Amino acid sequence: MNFNLSKYMCGRVTLTKESVPVNHRFAKQVNEAELVPNYNIGPTQKVGVINSEEPEHLQFLSWGLQITVNHHPTLLLNARADTLLERKTFAPLLEAGQTCFMLVDSYYEWSTTSKANRHPYRILLKDNDLFGIAGLYKRIVDEQTGEETIQFTSITTEPNPMLSKIHDRMPAILPIGHEMDWLKPQANPKDYLTMLQPLNEKLLQMYTVSNEVGKLTNNYPDLIKPYEYPAQPEQLSMF
Repeated sequence: MNFNLSKYMCGRVTLTKESVPVNHRFAKQVNEAELVPNYNIGPTQKVGVINSEEPEHLQFLSWGLQITVNHHPTLLLNARADTLLERKTFAPLLEAGQTCFMLVDSYYEWSTTSKANRHPYRILLKDNDLFGIAGLYKRIVDEQTGEETIQFTSITTEPNPMLSKIHDRMPAILPIGHEMDWLKPQANPKDYLTMLQPLNEKLLQMYTVSNEVGKLTNNYPDLIKPYEYPAQPEQLSMF
């Protein structure tokens, strides 16, 4: 199944940490997982996820819900927070409490505000800590083999002022230190939506990185280093 991976909003994340201090809020999940640094994780790949079924463990799940629309395979990588309860694909998952979050330390986003300067940015917390991007998961059974896998989609929301400079959406980063609340059952599905607000820009930093992150096969430390692009010359008006 072929997908254009570059078109997706919040389509790349990183998890570069191998361990965290024993007093860290995710110490159990991270330190037992024997992580290998990953500098470029994308759609259809395995991503470190904590879900409502096993909140004490980090699982590696396939990123993207694969569905069929008009006999064509479609990958649902993102779901909009504002329409979750309106979409027949996502509403049942939210109502059933099938919530999860990607555990990452940054994500990449390509600017959509200028076609001439469509460069990738790395967005991370100012303290470079781990954070959770909200998502919904589903068990998928292969009709031919009977094999069961778990796939998930991440959730996006309105951008904060800083992120609005490069894109009209941002991932739904869960409140720092309260990520596990997203995994708790809610009496009313609408109560989940209150946790999907834009994260305060004061907690984040961003900088441009090399276009090499555009190739999903690239995966090395230099990808997360700041990269400055030459200034584009201003176009002179003919009138």
